[in-house]
Order: sequence, then structure tokens, then C-alpha cells
Amino acid sequence: MSQDLKEFENSLKGIRPRPLSRELEGRLIDQLKSGATTPARFSAPLVGLLMMAAVLLISVAVWLYRAPPSVSPTDAHSVAYATAVSGDREQSVNEFQPVQAKNTLLGRIDEGIVFLNNGISARRYRYQFIDTVTWEDPSDGARISMEVPREEIVLVPVQTF
Repeated sequence: MSQDLKEFENSLKGIRPRPLSRELEGRLIDQLKSGATTPARFSAPLVGLLMMAAVLLISVAVWLYRAPPSVSPTDAHSVAYATAVSGDREQSVNEFQPVQAKNTLLGRIDEGIVFLNNGISARRYRYQFIDTVTWEDPSDGARISMEVPREEIVLVPVQTF
């Protein structure tokens, strides 16, 4: 330790609290005799824990109640595809409007138990869908329909013995 720090430490060791004044001592004795209680105070760790719990609850509520991302079938690629399919006549981007979108489940394949890299075992399912989107031109009633195959792989954790 440096000399300055030792001197500072020694000066702190010499500091003693002042004795209570007679007036303050009398007030304390009166309050203790009357049974008056002091207001309850929260400790710093308890306040921190309560604040963390509140933040956690708010973030979970926001995560649960957020709106799912909207996927519109009239994005630029779909409209460009619909315009190309419509043939010789050119359609503007704003004329076609989506009238139907549906997902059809073709089947589910159980692929058995798989072992993941982290040592967890899971059952693997493969779902096969056909997504169909239909657009209509309100001015002349022309309809364009597009079907897209889709597969989803779902892993369900299982406990093996």
C-alpha cells in the first residue's frame, strides 16, 4: 500500500460517532416507551428482485400478446408471378386482390426417434402441406390460383430409457 492510503486509513480509524444530544435521546426513549413503530422499509435486494420480476412479467406479456407477422399474398413476387401468368394483357399491381388462402395437410410421416447434437432425444415428424392462394381481378372477374408444396419438420422431445 502506498503511504497516502495508509495515512487515509489511519485517519478513518480515528473517527468516532458523536454522542446523541439530550433532546434526540429523549425523543427516542419516548418513542420506544410508547411502542411507536417506524415505517417499514424495503431492502435494496428486495426492491431489485421486485423490479426484475416486474420487467420479466411485462416482457412475457408483450411476447405472448404481440401480433403475429402478417404475410400478405400480394407481395411484389406474388403479384409479379400473377401478372406473368395472366397472359398477353398487362395488369397493374393494384388490380389483383387476394380472395382465398388455404393450407391443406396432405399427411404426417413419423420418422422415429432421432438424437440431437446436445444429447437430447426427440421424435421427428414430417408434415406435408399444399398452400393455395387465389387472386381475383374485380374489374373483369379473372382469377389466378397458385399452389405451393411445403414441408415442415417438427421435433418433439421424448425421454428414452
